[in-house]
Amino acid sequence: MNVNFKKAWAISKINFRHLKAAYIITVCLMLTGVANLILIMTGLNVTSGIVDPGNYAYGAAIFAPIFIPAINFKKIMHLNGKKTDFFWGCLFNYIIIAAVVSFTDILVYIVTKNTCSSYGYVINLVQAFGWIAHGIVPAFFQQFFFILLFEIFIHTLTAMQNFWFGWVTDVALVAIISVFTPIPVLRSALVWFFYMIIFNPTVMIQIISCIVLSAFLFALYYLFILKEQRI
Repeated sequence: MNVNFKKAWAISKINFRHLKAAYIITVCLMLTGVANLILIMTGLNVTSGIVDPGNYAYGAAIFAPIFIPAINFKKIMHLNGKKTDFFWGCLFNYIIIAAVVSFTDILVYIVTKNTCSSYGYVINLVQAFGWIAHGIVPAFFQQFFFILLFEIFIHTLTAMQNFWFGWVTDVALVAIISVFTPIPVLRSALVWFFYMIIFNPTVMIQIISCIVLSAFLFALYYLFILKEQRI
């Protein structure tokens, strides 16, 4: 695979410029979270728990990998972009977004924990998933690689919707959840999978699991989906 990182970075910047909707949605979600905190602190809203505003930064990691393959791909191809450059450009996008979201979430968590804990329980994923128990730096990387996996999964699934097997995959995912959940043995396998990529108490195992799955999904996207994708 010949990689022109200069062109890939140029495509990455184009992607960022065409993600205004994702930015607006994410900012609105975070402002909603901040508003809820203010209401609780002023006594206008009484509740035992509230989602940390930092968690709403995940909106960028949800919507960016939807808009990029669904909308930006055609725009870039019409600008004579190459699929290989688009592939690496997307990877740059997702790495940067994962880093920013992880940093933002942890920073907001630290602030809310020190200022709002006396007003109610503030729920943050770094705490709910047990990442912060290992310290701020390991928590950042655990969250970073999980978000990266999450982005690549959404990107690949979105790109697959252009093909018949995308719809089959959608049905299969629903079937897996529906069938695996009520059956103890299969449910245990599903729990083990999520335990491995999210809750594993061994930091390196959790991180490596996310890296391996991310590489597999993006290789699938490049070798099979992107090669067949038409504009």
